[in-house]
Amino acid sequence: AGIDAPEGGQPHGNAARRALERLAGSGMVKCISRGRDRYERMLAVCYAGKVNLNRRQVRGGHAWDYARYSYGEYAGLERAARRESLGLWAGADPLPPWEWRHRQ
Repeated sequence: AGIDAPEGGQPHGNAARRALERLAGSGMVKCISRGRDRYERMLAVCYAGKVNLNRRQVRGGHAWDYARYSYGEYAGLERAARRESLGLWAGADPLPPWEWRHRQ
Protein backbone atom coordinates (compact mmCIF):
# COMPACT_ATOMS: atom_id res chain seq x y z
CA ALA A 1 0.00 0.00 0.00
CA GLY A 2 1.20 3.45 -0.75
CA ILE A 3 3.59 2.76 -3.61
CA ASP A 4 3.15 2.59 -7.37
CA ALA A 5 5.69 0.95 -9.66
CA PRO A 6 6.10 1.32 -13.42
CA GLU A 7 4.01 -0.99 -15.58
CA GLY A 8 5.68 -3.73 -17.64
CA GLY A 9 5.41 -1.79 -20.91
CA GLN A 10 6.56 1.44 -19.32
CA PRO A 11 10.19 2.58 -19.14
CA HIS A 12 11.85 0.93 -16.11
CA GLY A 13 8.88 -1.43 -15.66
CA ASN A 14 10.85 -4.61 -16.32
CA ALA A 15 13.76 -3.38 -14.21
CA ALA A 16 11.38 -2.67 -11.30
CA ARG A 17 9.94 -6.19 -11.59
CA ARG A 18 13.42 -7.75 -11.64
CA ALA A 19 14.44 -5.70 -8.59
CA LEU A 20 11.38 -6.96 -6.72
CA GLU A 21 12.12 -10.55 -7.75
CA ARG A 22 15.69 -10.19 -6.43
CA LEU A 23 14.45 -8.76 -3.13
CA ALA A 24 11.81 -11.45 -2.69
CA GLY A 25 14.19 -14.25 -3.61
CA SER A 26 12.78 -17.75 -3.71
CA GLY A 27 11.33 -17.57 -0.21
CA MET A 28 7.88 -16.84 1.10
CA VAL A 29 6.42 -13.37 0.61
CA LYS A 30 3.77 -12.21 3.07
CA CYS A 31 1.42 -9.38 2.09
CA ILE A 32 -0.77 -7.60 4.61
CA SER A 33 -3.84 -6.09 2.98
CA ARG A 34 -4.77 -2.50 3.70
CA GLY A 35 -7.91 -2.57 1.60
CA ARG A 36 -8.55 -1.77 -2.05
CA ASP A 37 -8.22 1.33 -4.18
CA ARG A 38 -10.98 2.81 -6.32
CA TYR A 39 -10.10 0.38 -9.14
CA GLU A 40 -10.44 -2.59 -6.75
CA ARG A 41 -6.70 -3.30 -6.75
CA MET A 42 -5.46 -4.71 -3.47
CA LEU A 43 -3.39 -2.30 -1.39
CA ALA A 44 -0.84 -4.19 0.68
CA VAL A 45 2.47 -4.01 2.47
CA CYS A 46 4.59 -7.00 1.50
CA TYR A 47 7.50 -8.62 3.31
CA ALA A 48 10.17 -11.15 2.39
CA GLY A 49 11.12 -12.30 5.85
CA LYS A 50 11.60 -9.06 7.78
CA VAL A 51 12.34 -6.98 4.66
CA ASN A 52 9.59 -4.49 3.85
CA LEU A 53 9.45 -4.79 0.05
CA ASN A 54 7.44 -1.59 -0.36
CA ARG A 55 10.09 0.47 1.39
CA ARG A 56 12.95 -1.22 -0.46
CA GLN A 57 11.35 -0.69 -3.88
CA VAL A 58 10.90 3.04 -3.24
CA ARG A 59 14.37 3.45 -1.71
CA GLY A 60 15.96 1.63 -4.64
CA GLY A 61 14.25 3.94 -7.12
CA HIS A 62 11.90 1.25 -8.47
CA ALA A 63 8.58 2.73 -7.29
CA TRP A 64 6.97 6.03 -6.39
CA ASP A 65 5.61 7.03 -3.01
CA TYR A 66 1.88 7.14 -3.80
CA ALA A 67 0.94 9.72 -1.18
CA ARG A 68 -2.79 9.28 -1.73
CA TYR A 69 -2.49 5.90 -0.01
CA SER A 70 0.81 6.16 1.89
CA TYR A 71 0.09 9.50 3.57
CA GLY A 72 3.75 10.34 2.94
CA GLU A 73 5.13 7.21 4.62
CA TYR A 74 7.64 6.65 1.80
CA ALA A 75 8.25 10.30 0.82
CA GLY A 76 11.67 10.52 2.46
CA LEU A 77 12.77 7.29 0.80
CA GLU A 78 11.70 8.60 -2.60
CA ARG A 79 13.56 11.88 -2.02
CA ALA A 80 16.73 9.93 -1.18
CA ALA A 81 16.41 7.75 -4.31
CA ARG A 82 15.87 10.87 -6.44
CA ARG A 83 18.84 12.65 -4.87
CA GLU A 84 21.07 9.64 -5.60
CA SER A 85 19.62 9.12 -9.12
CA LEU A 86 18.74 5.51 -8.36
CA GLY A 87 16.63 3.29 -10.59
CA LEU A 88 14.02 5.19 -12.55
CA TRP A 89 15.43 8.46 -11.22
CA ALA A 90 18.59 7.89 -13.29
CA GLY A 91 16.58 8.92 -16.37
CA ALA A 92 15.21 12.32 -17.23
CA ASP A 93 11.66 13.04 -16.07
CA PRO A 94 10.22 9.57 -15.40
CA LEU A 95 6.46 9.39 -15.95
CA PRO A 96 4.52 8.21 -12.90
CA PRO A 97 2.57 5.01 -13.60
CA TRP A 98 -0.79 6.60 -12.80
CA GLU A 99 -0.16 9.15 -15.56
CA TRP A 100 1.18 6.46 -17.93
CA ARG A 101 -1.94 4.31 -17.39
CA HIS A 102 -4.18 7.33 -17.99
CA ARG A 103 -2.52 7.90 -21.40
CA GLN A 104 -3.01 4.28 -22.50
